[in-house]
Amino acid sequence: AQIEECIFRGVGNTDMKYKNRVRSRISNLKDAKNPDLRRNVLCGAITPQQIAVMTSEEMASDELKEIRKAMTKEAIREHQMARTGG
Repeated sequence: AQIEECIFRGVGNTDMKYKNRVRSRISNLKDAKNPDLRRNVLCGAITPQQIAVMTSEEMASDELKEIRKAMTKEAIREHQMARTGG
């Protein structure tokens, strides 16, 4: 309820942006592959105010963050190779 209240205060109404943020938080908190987020919210390491404004990247599991990091590195490497002709 506190998270929802913080989202409402940030958005100011219950339009699609509000609904999408609430759904995103619920989905991320229920994700079996993301126990750290849930634990951090429950123990207070992440406050309702913080999770209300977190991006999907910030809420992602450590596994997903590593996958994204590797994909970004690969894309940068490919881009650099294309620019240098190698």
